[in-house]
Parts: sequence; structure tokens; C-alpha cells
Amino acid sequence: MKKITALIALLFYLATTAQTTVIIPASNPSDTLSYFPFGAWYGYERGAAVYTSAEINNAGVIDSISFYWEVQNAGQPGTAPFKLYLKEIPNTSFAAPTAVASEISGATLVNTQTVSGSGFYGGSGWFGWAFKILSPVFNYTGIGNLEVITLTDAGNLSSSQPKLGTDQTYLSKQFRHNRTAGINSFQTWERDSFPPTTPGALHQTRPNIKIHFSSTASVKTFNGNTLSIYPNPAKDILNVHLDRNFTDAICVISDASGVMAQTHTCTAETSVIDTQQLAAGIYFLSVHAGAETTHIKFVKQ
Repeated sequence: MKKITALIALLFYLATTAQTTVIIPASNPSDTLSYFPFGAWYGYERGAAVYTSAEINNAGVIDSISFYWEVQNAGQPGTAPFKLYLKEIPNTSFAAPTAVASEISGATLVNTQTVSGSGFYGGSGWFGWAFKILSPVFNYTGIGNLEVITLTDAGNLSSSQPKLGTDQTYLSKQFRHNRTAGINSFQTWERDSFPPTTPGALHQTRPNIKIHFSSTASVKTFNGNTLSIYPNPAKDILNVHLDRNFTDAICVISDASGVMAQTHTCTAETSVIDTQQLAAGIYFLSVHAGAETTHIKFVKQ
């Protein structure tokens, strides 16, 4: 009965929890413009941007990603097959150019569709967030940084054109980008007649992004079962739910600098931790059971 009650409570929380939207940068500035990430000026375009865990300052289930289309300056936007990958990584920037295949390796394909040129054609002055709904959704733990990888394959349209994609000019699609001075936060690859395979070009600007979290409960696979914590962000309590009982599980809460704040036994399937005494900020819950340990990031409001 206790197991069923805990499961019902978790499902109720997931169904009713408030959704969260993160915009990076928060003010959505227009520092510069680029045809990435949905451009079809070249036949084959790829882009990879890094957004840090400190910038996102959240964790949970991401169900959509948006980029801000500023304006169509000249020429009609073209249509192109599009793919979107997400990946949680330890590095906060690109140390050196890499091949796009190495960035895609280990990433999750969360959207694949054809981006219609007519969907971007709103005439002079049209602008707004162009969003992609993720399928499957992406569980972001918040421990690592988020790499967002985009691919468009307009293909070899015509060898007689100066560019082989379907955008009429390189100004047909213009997206807002923000400057990250001194930080290589964005990498691009582009070729006309075939997909690029060589190392890309590094940039200190990247696309503005809107990340939508459908749920702020964090879920991880641990020791052969599912570990969930909720609510996240937490205010007065943090529920730690495991699929089965552990006789030796220890839960340790540490702050962002690694200083231990609390220690609890978590042998029940759902343990309730009092977080009222924690200062607002980012914390990590470490669960130790036997020889295995896992970590989940959460926010204390």
C-alpha cells in the first residue's frame, strides 16, 4: 500500500507541477544575426552551441527548444530537412574545432522534420520564437552543460547557383545571436554539395534559446531502478523516490561548491527530506547504495 501511495503521489506531482521556461540570455538581446540554426543557404549546415548549467539553473524534462527569428531581410526562405540533438556535457565551451560526428556521438536525436520555408515567410518585419517540440523529451539532470546540435540538409539544389541550398540569399533567415566574449560557445560546419566531415569553425556568438521544462521532477536510472526527486525546485521538502527499498542507502546534500550540508538515511521507497534550513541556491543530492553512487542537481527556492 505504501508503494502504491508513493507512486500515486509522484504521478500526481508530475501531472500538476508548474512548467518552467528558461531564456538565454534572459533579455533576449539581438547582439548579431545569423542564418543558423535553421538556415538553408548552404546545402548542408550544422551548428553546435553550449549553454552552461549555471545559465540554465534548472533541471528536469525538456519538451521544447526555441530559437528567435529576427527578420527576413532579403529573398524567400527555403525548405530543408532538419534534425535537433541534445547532449549533456562536462565542458562549458569548445576548446578546439572538432568534426560534427564527434559532437553527435552520444547525443539524443529529439526532433527530425522538414522545416517549411513558407513557415518562415512572414514578410518584412515578421519575427518571433521558432520552436521545436521534442520527441522524445530530454531529461536534463542539471549537473552537466547542455549542448544543442542542429543539422539542415537542403542538399545539392542546382550546380548553377552560387549556393546550393534552398534559401534565396544568406539573409533569407536571420536569427538572434548573443555574444559570449572570450568563450567559444558555438561551432559551425557548412558545405555546398555534401555533408561536412572536417573540423568546424569556432565562434564567440551563439543562438538565443528558449528551453521549456514540462516537469521539474528529476529522474535517473540508478542501481537497476529509477530514482526520482521532487519537487525541483524545492522549498520546504524534497521527496526522494526509489523503485524499491534499500537497506544501506545514504542521501547526502552538498552545495554548489561541494560543501556537505545534510546527510540522511534513504532506506524507504520514498524519503522526505526537510530543506527549510537550506539557503536558496543550487544543490546536489548524492545517493550512495552499496558500491554505487549517483548525483542529481536540484534548486532550493
